[in-house]
Amino acid sequence: MEATSETVTRRGFVVEEGISGCADGCTFPRFWVLASDAYGQETFHDLTAGLTVRQHSGWEVLNGICPRCDCEIVYRRMFVVSEEAVD
Repeated sequence: MEATSETVTRRGFVVEEGISGCADGCTFPRFWVLASDAYGQETFHDLTAGLTVRQHSGWEVLNGICPRCDCEIVYRRMFVVSEEAVD
């Protein structure tokens, strides 16, 4: 009997919410959602290791730079798995 190896690929989305730091008048959204494909499917898959469909990673608080006003911000990010596919 021949051994087979199946690869499970998780897909979903990334939720990010700006907590603080943008300059007054900055029009960049405070809350945004990215599809796992837009985030980088391989990166998403690696960061959601151990999760299954309808599970999420929990919030992670990060420091970054606002892409619109170029100031330092604090935001939080969560990975949500919505689908698994066997390749």
